[in-house]
Amino acid sequence: MLGRSSLTLALSLLAASACAASVGGGKSDAGRSRANECSAPLEKATVRRLSQVEYNRTVRDLLGALDVPEQGLVVDLPVHGFENAASSLNPSALLLERYQDAASSIGVLAGGSLGTVLPCAARSRDLSCGRRLITDFGMRAFRRPLTAEERARYEAFFAKQLSDISFRGAVELTVQALLQAPQFLYRIEQGAAGQPLTDYEAASRLSYFLWQSMPDDQLFTAAARGALRTREQVTAQARRMLGDERATETVVDFHRQWLSFDRVMAENKDFMLFPRWNDTLRAAMREESDRFVAHTFESGSNMLAELLTSRTTFVNEPLAQYYGVASHGGDWQMTALPQAERSGILTRGSFLAGFAHSTNGSPPLRGVAVLEKLLCAGPPPPPASADTSTPKNTGPAPRTNRDLFAERTSAKGCGACHAEIDGIGFGFERYDAMGSYRTTDNGLPVDASGALLHTEDIDGAFDGAIQLSSKLAGSKQVKACMVMNWFRFAFGREPTRDDRCVLDQYNAALDAHHGDLRELLVAIASSDAFMSRASEAR
Repeated sequence: MLGRSSLTLALSLLAASACAASVGGGKSDAGRSRANECSAPLEKATVRRLSQVEYNRTVRDLLGALDVPEQGLVVDLPVHGFENAASSLNPSALLLERYQDAASSIGVLAGGSLGTVLPCAARSRDLSCGRRLITDFGMRAFRRPLTAEERARYEAFFAKQLSDISFRGAVELTVQALLQAPQFLYRIEQGAAGQPLTDYEAASRLSYFLWQSMPDDQLFTAAARGALRTREQVTAQARRMLGDERATETVVDFHRQWLSFDRVMAENKDFMLFPRWNDTLRAAMREESDRFVAHTFESGSNMLAELLTSRTTFVNEPLAQYYGVASHGGDWQMTALPQAERSGILTRGSFLAGFAHSTNGSPPLRGVAVLEKLLCAGPPPPPASADTSTPKNTGPAPRTNRDLFAERTSAKGCGACHAEIDGIGFGFERYDAMGSYRTTDNGLPVDASGALLHTEDIDGAFDGAIQLSSKLAGSKQVKACMVMNWFRFAFGREPTRDDRCVLDQYNAALDAHHGDLRELLVAIASSDAFMSRASEAR
């Protein structure tokens, strides 16, 4: 393993040339044939750092034969739940140190497995082999061919390490240098505003949207041939890519971020009240969410409706006991949940236990989650003086969780917001703090009646989370909110007034195909807005 001083030399090499490098492998393609039904949106960010997920998946696909373990980088700050927002992907001293450590460990793996990394035969391990490594591996790492200046710099660096250390050392350090170059760590787009992307930029936009990773060989070949310049060409590639398991991984990860699947992993429940709660059950709830989303997407049905109303899920032994369904062994299996108790993701353990306190379910947490994530109508933050602790019964008579929260939020200044929040949140009262179904609370009958207020199309009363989920599944506002979140994920930013046209276009595509998520993703990927650079501010 080579020392940090050698690595610092590599860093100085890449820093000298990185930001000045032009994007190679394709012209501006101003003649790309597209119907300009919606102009490209205002978009300030043309340089986006790879998120932690994108980094690890890119390394996996770049060096797949090495089976590189996931690298622990700095956690990306989410914006509206999404970790790939350009505005939050700023570097830090700690992140740069983690990049160094990651590149070092990956370089060591590459140096110890030369046969899987090198594009030349074992007997040709010389400077000419290093040149081929830089050309081939470098092109895939930078997601485009290297410029002549970049090749010359890296070849000179390789030659010096070959002379000073060894062939293996030269490979190790060159791989480290390439993995710390801005051209690898960032998705850099250059050119005139409002113009179509270059061929290789188009390939990268497609791959990081649909796979959260680098282009594959077919995309690289299409870019080299100029075969990503028409809507039909991009559509064909998008459909091909959606059949790859990496697309399922991306859809699962989108839902992880959108619906806060990871939240349950930080939740602890009072052991005296919930002795069945443990790390094994919590982890099973978390995995169930991923499996449910993957199955729903791959089934090709109306994704949003299935997400909110399907009773189909996957359980292992601990989760089967939790839901009260039959189990046929310890391995994961598909099953149907009780019709009167569960319907869709909002009635699953991950959501219910994740948006709850340690002793009680939380109508405010659950209500705000639905408003923010499914209706895109999150309330303002509570005032600094608000009491957000779990309310406790101080009287002699038993009271329900609903009664305690209703008393708390009836205070002056709270009612206006909480009528909307708790009108949704009270609908989850048939589920306790760990999400178990119940009909009584403290010996009293559960009241799970609720009401949707101030929505665009589904105002009115409902009884319980199953009815709530059904109303949400049929809402145009919820569908538009999902589309808006896919926009955030695809573009890495918030939509503006200038984006109304493209959002309408994406909603229309989803309607025309009866809620088929694949068709929404194809519509986004093949749109002028997605495949063009930012317009100037209007």
